[in-house]
Amino acid sequence: MLSLQVSSVQFDGDTIEDAPPLWCAAAAGHFEIVKYLISKNAKVNSATRTHSTPLRAACFHGSLEVVKYLIEQGADIEIANRHGHTCLMIACYKSHYTIVKYLLEKGAHVNRKSLKGNLFIYYFQSSFQCFIWLTFYIVIVSKII
Repeated sequence: MLSLQVSSVQFDGDTIEDAPPLWCAAAAGHFEIVKYLISKNAKVNSATRTHSTPLRAACFHGSLEVVKYLIEQGADIEIANRHGHTCLMIACYKSHYTIVKYLLEKGAHVNRKSLKGNLFIYYFQSSFQCFIWLTFYIVIVSKII
Protein backbone atom coordinates (compact mmCIF):
# COMPACT_ATOMS: atom_id res chain seq x y z
CA MET A 1 0.00 0.00 0.00
CA LEU A 2 1.22 3.47 -0.92
CA SER A 3 1.27 5.91 1.98
CA LEU A 4 0.85 9.51 0.87
CA GLN A 5 1.47 12.50 3.07
CA VAL A 6 0.89 16.21 2.64
CA SER A 7 3.55 18.74 3.50
CA SER A 8 4.74 22.27 2.93
CA VAL A 9 6.78 22.87 -0.23
CA GLN A 10 8.56 25.83 -1.77
CA PHE A 11 7.14 26.58 -5.22
CA ASP A 12 7.80 29.60 -7.41
CA GLY A 13 8.94 31.65 -4.40
CA ASP A 14 5.96 30.78 -2.20
CA THR A 15 5.43 28.26 0.57
CA ILE A 16 2.54 25.98 -0.36
CA GLU A 17 0.92 24.52 2.75
CA ASP A 18 -0.63 21.05 2.84
CA ALA A 19 0.49 20.15 -0.68
CA PRO A 20 -0.50 16.58 -1.59
CA PRO A 21 2.04 14.56 -3.61
CA LEU A 22 -0.19 14.70 -6.70
CA TRP A 23 -0.20 18.50 -6.51
CA CYS A 24 3.61 18.52 -6.25
CA ALA A 25 4.02 16.21 -9.25
CA ALA A 26 1.55 18.24 -11.34
CA ALA A 27 3.16 21.54 -10.34
CA ALA A 28 6.52 20.25 -11.54
CA GLY A 29 5.10 18.75 -14.75
CA HIS A 30 6.14 15.18 -13.86
CA PHE A 31 3.67 13.31 -16.07
CA GLU A 32 4.83 9.77 -15.21
CA ILE A 33 4.65 10.49 -11.47
CA VAL A 34 1.17 12.00 -11.90
CA LYS A 35 0.04 8.82 -13.70
CA TYR A 36 1.61 6.62 -11.03
CA LEU A 37 0.00 8.50 -8.14
CA ILE A 38 -3.42 8.35 -9.77
CA SER A 39 -2.95 4.62 -10.41
CA LYS A 40 -2.44 4.33 -6.63
CA ASN A 41 -5.74 6.15 -5.99
CA ALA A 42 -4.48 9.67 -5.36
CA LYS A 43 -7.47 12.01 -5.31
CA VAL A 44 -7.45 13.98 -8.55
CA ASN A 45 -9.11 17.03 -6.95
CA SER A 46 -7.06 17.02 -3.74
CA ALA A 47 -6.18 20.58 -2.79
CA THR A 48 -3.67 22.59 -0.82
CA ARG A 49 -4.62 24.77 2.13
CA THR A 50 -5.31 27.60 -0.35
CA HIS A 51 -7.59 25.35 -2.44
CA SER A 52 -5.15 24.93 -5.31
CA THR A 53 -5.73 21.62 -7.09
CA PRO A 54 -3.27 19.50 -9.07
CA LEU A 55 -4.98 20.69 -12.26
CA ARG A 56 -4.53 24.32 -11.31
CA ALA A 57 -0.85 23.60 -10.53
CA ALA A 58 -0.40 21.98 -13.96
CA CYS A 59 -2.05 25.00 -15.61
CA PHE A 60 0.41 27.25 -13.79
CA HIS A 61 3.37 25.10 -14.82
CA GLY A 62 2.21 24.84 -18.43
CA SER A 63 2.19 21.09 -18.88
CA LEU A 64 -0.58 20.38 -21.42
CA GLU A 65 0.09 16.64 -21.15
CA VAL A 66 -0.55 16.70 -17.39
CA VAL A 67 -3.56 19.01 -17.79
CA LYS A 68 -5.19 16.67 -20.34
CA TYR A 69 -4.51 13.59 -18.24
CA LEU A 70 -5.91 15.10 -15.05
CA ILE A 71 -9.08 16.18 -16.85
CA GLU A 72 -9.42 12.69 -18.39
CA GLN A 73 -9.17 11.32 -14.85
CA GLY A 74 -12.01 13.54 -13.62
CA ALA A 75 -10.31 16.74 -12.48
CA ASP A 76 -12.79 19.58 -12.06
CA ILE A 77 -11.74 22.55 -14.24
CA GLU A 78 -13.91 24.97 -12.27
CA ILE A 79 -12.45 24.58 -8.76
CA ALA A 80 -11.02 27.97 -7.81
CA ASN A 81 -8.35 28.79 -5.26
CA ARG A 82 -8.84 31.06 -2.23
CA HIS A 83 -8.73 34.14 -4.49
CA GLY A 84 -11.39 32.74 -6.81
CA HIS A 85 -8.84 32.13 -9.57
CA THR A 86 -9.81 29.25 -11.85
CA CYS A 87 -7.60 27.07 -14.03
CA LEU A 88 -8.57 29.20 -17.04
CA MET A 89 -7.51 32.37 -15.23
CA ILE A 90 -4.14 30.99 -14.21
CA ALA A 91 -3.42 29.61 -17.70
CA CYS A 92 -4.20 33.08 -19.10
CA TYR A 93 -2.01 34.78 -16.50
CA LYS A 94 0.91 32.50 -17.39
CA SER A 95 0.23 32.89 -21.16
CA HIS A 96 -0.10 29.15 -21.74
CA TYR A 97 -2.10 29.48 -24.96
CA THR A 98 -2.53 25.79 -25.70
CA ILE A 99 -3.87 25.15 -22.21
CA VAL A 100 -6.26 28.12 -22.51
CA LYS A 101 -7.53 26.71 -25.80
CA TYR A 102 -7.91 23.22 -24.33
CA LEU A 103 -9.78 24.49 -21.26
CA LEU A 104 -12.14 26.50 -23.48
CA GLU A 105 -12.75 23.40 -25.62
CA LYS A 106 -13.54 21.47 -22.43
CA GLY A 107 -16.17 24.04 -21.49
CA ALA A 108 -14.38 26.26 -18.98
CA HIS A 109 -16.77 28.96 -17.82
CA VAL A 110 -15.71 32.28 -19.32
CA ASN A 111 -18.07 34.32 -17.12
CA ARG A 112 -16.64 33.19 -13.76
CA LYS A 113 -15.22 36.03 -11.73
CA SER A 114 -12.41 36.06 -9.19
CA LEU A 115 -13.12 37.39 -5.71
CA LYS A 116 -11.98 40.80 -6.99
CA GLY A 117 -14.58 40.60 -9.76
CA ASN A 118 -12.19 39.90 -12.64
CA LEU A 119 -13.08 37.72 -15.63
CA PHE A 120 -10.43 35.45 -17.15
CA ILE A 121 -9.79 37.98 -19.93
CA TYR A 122 -8.41 40.39 -17.32
CA TYR A 123 -5.43 38.10 -16.81
CA PHE A 124 -4.39 38.58 -20.45
CA GLN A 125 -3.64 42.26 -19.82
CA SER A 126 0.01 41.56 -19.17
CA SER A 127 0.31 39.76 -22.49
CA PHE A 128 -0.84 41.64 -25.58
CA GLN A 129 0.17 38.70 -27.77
CA CYS A 130 -2.02 36.37 -25.72
CA PHE A 131 -4.92 38.82 -25.96
CA ILE A 132 -4.58 38.89 -29.77
CA TRP A 133 -4.42 35.09 -29.86
CA LEU A 134 -7.57 34.78 -27.75
CA THR A 135 -9.44 37.28 -29.89
CA PHE A 136 -8.47 35.37 -33.02
CA TYR A 137 -9.46 32.06 -31.42
CA ILE A 138 -12.88 33.34 -30.36
CA VAL A 139 -13.56 34.77 -33.82
CA ILE A 140 -12.60 31.52 -35.54
CA VAL A 141 -14.46 29.28 -33.10
CA SER A 142 -17.55 31.48 -33.16
CA LYS A 143 -17.37 31.76 -36.97
CA ILE A 144 -18.10 35.46 -36.67
CA ILE A 145 -15.86 36.46 -39.61
